[in-house]
Amino acid sequence: MSASVMAAKYPELDKQELSEVRGKFVSSNQIAYFGITMRTLWKMPSGTHRVGLRLEADLTQALPQIRFRHGGTLGEQSDENPSLPEPPQALGQVEGSVQSIQMSSNHNRVHNNVAISVAEQSTEVAMESTGQDTMPELTTTSVVQQNLPQTQTYESAATGATTQFNQSGSLGYSIATEAGLVVQRIGGPDMARQLIQSVQLGQDANMIINDVKLRVEFNQGQNLRNDARRINNSLFGLR
Repeated sequence: MSASVMAAKYPELDKQELSEVRGKFVSSNQIAYFGITMRTLWKMPSGTHRVGLRLEADLTQALPQIRFRHGGTLGEQSDENPSLPEPPQALGQVEGSVQSIQMSSNHNRVHNNVAISVAEQSTEVAMESTGQDTMPELTTTSVVQQNLPQTQTYESAATGATTQFNQSGSLGYSIATEAGLVVQRIGGPDMARQLIQSVQLGQDANMIINDVKLRVEFNQGQNLRNDARRINNSLFGLR
């Protein structure tokens, strides 16, 4: 399709029109369930490292039920929370969905995947079962009932990986090894509206798979098709 035909079919919105629709994607009282799952599989010469995180919110109750879980081949929890390297600083200037891969080495493979699932609420909202996970050592914690540390750090003696979960200003984790750095998170410095998947590698023979899945369920009786379109646009404004 030519640029002129595209312009005629999809007229560009001016700044005034954009300002009037910003943030008006979906009413929060229509959402029954929200969940985000992040997973990383990192195969390296020293072994395989798996990391997973899930945050779920059931919004059908008077008091929202929120659950945070993380797991994987994490190793031992550390009493210290060192500052891990950050993705390239320039990525902090980008809003939306950011996927960055930097390699100064050979024989590496990296996959960054993002999926969104939008559905009408079932008769009963159910948190996703831990049995669906391939992540070992999965830990379940209620964010409402327990005051989670803002940062949790784990050291794996098997792979030499340091994994750090963060719930302060962003939600996600960083994995640092001698080979490089993997970061998956939503939010970020200065409360950036951002979903980031960043990989930096400086050694050979690594395979990394990053997955992020967002799931939203709406109350029954809402116009699901229109709501799905609006939330898809808002999340992948993000794109």
